[in-house]
Amino acid sequence: MNIVVKQLRTKPFEVKKSTKNLKKTYRMQLAMATIQDVADDEKSDGITVLKRQMELQDTIIDYTVDLLGLSEKEKDKLEELEFDEAVDISIYISMRVTGMTDKEIEESRAEDEEDEGLDQAQPSK
Repeated sequence: MNIVVKQLRTKPFEVKKSTKNLKKTYRMQLAMATIQDVADDEKSDGITVLKRQMELQDTIIDYTVDLLGLSEKEKDKLEELEFDEAVDISIYISMRVTGMTDKEIEESRAEDEEDEGLDQAQPSK
């Protein structure tokens, strides 16, 4: 499948929908999900949380580099982005690898933004 990441280059990246890439995707998603558990755990100290955050950053960068087959120059571009933007790229890739189309991703993100707007409009209790 072709994946376009404008922040890195205009030419699409060719990514296989293989079991291997799907497993890498699930590992990355699991790392993203568990960081919040560590941060919310009252037993976790600041050092543990910081280490997990650093591991998550490495995981996201490594995942993106691996799946897109980035050159050193493209990897440098990725690492120069704001972290939220790098996360958005990795999430986009993972959504594509798990079978979503660009249109479905766009619709999902629009729904998320709409839901977020509704949450902010609710009065605080």
